[in-house]
Amino acid sequence: PIDLAPAPLDYVLGPGDELKIQLYGSIKSNRVVPVNREGIIFVPELGSIEISGLIFREAVEKIRSFIDASLIGVSVEVSLAKIRSIQIFVLGNAFSPGAYTVSSLSNISNVLFFSGGPTKNGSLRSITVKRDGVEIAELDFYELLIKGNIKNDIRLQSNDAILINPTGKTVAISGQVKNQARYELLEGEDFKDLLFFSSGFTNRADKNKITLSSFARNGERIYKNLTLKEISEISL
Repeated sequence: PIDLAPAPLDYVLGPGDELKIQLYGSIKSNRVVPVNREGIIFVPELGSIEISGLIFREAVEKIRSFIDASLIGVSVEVSLAKIRSIQIFVLGNAFSPGAYTVSSLSNISNVLFFSGGPTKNGSLRSITVKRDGVEIAELDFYELLIKGNIKNDIRLQSNDAILINPTGKTVAISGQVKNQARYELLEGEDFKDLLFFSSGFTNRADKNKITLSSFARNGERIYKNLTLKEISEISL
């Protein structure tokens, strides 16, 4: 379904893409032209035009400038007829690691859904993208799932590697909260963040009796009853 999505104006063109070029006015034609391996399109009325590496908006402007320079009384409409596929690698603590062929419009979250996401030992909060061996982005999936922030959910390029790092500190919360689960906490996050992730207390929650269960140095499990204020001041 993502192949049917409209291409954004900042989409980078490359070999395998196909452009639909419609000429009207003194010359009328309707052509679908592929971008070849050299990054060039050939339009009989215009000749060869190099567009590989240009974003879609720049390519449209370049084609229009060719039209204005060589054809009088001709207007043009340019659209993307076909979007190329790219290969992406999903590595680390992934449920199904390996190479995936996906649409070039895919972003990190699309590929994570294709690959099944992280294993139980894989982090949802530390997912890195490497391009040519250099880390270019890090995605905290909680930002996307819980807060709806898609800023770091970047569009991928061919041969990018998505690395799912091992899980960090995890804390379980249960009882009178709306979403009982085990959540991963980053450095500096506390009980208030944990409560936000679990969608808050239910109406039946006793905020003056929150039981903290943890391990002592000798391995013995200990329990403490705390108030909301007290537990908010503890590093979990």
